[in-house]
Amino acid sequence: MISVDLNRDQIIDLVVANLGDHTISILFGLGNGDFQAQIKYNVDREPSHVISGDFNNDNKTDIAVLGRLSNHMDVLFGDGNMTFPNRKR
Repeated sequence: MISVDLNRDQIIDLVVANLGDHTISILFGLGNGDFQAQIKYNVDREPSHVISGDFNNDNKTDIAVLGRLSNHMDVLFGDGNMTFPNRKR
């Protein structure tokens, strides 16, 4: 799990690797300690580590996910509108 401001609203959001169901969950912070309902994205088998950064130099936050039992990394590219529609393995 990581905490990061994914949508640049100065509020911490969470990204959680869900090992059992091959997804990650994103929970956008509300600024009062609570979070919006989780948004799930399918990723490679058994995600174990998540990191964030601007991996494609578009000034939007992206998420990289490493699989526990594979040599694969999924990168979910953020679009700046609280979604990650493009994925690359």
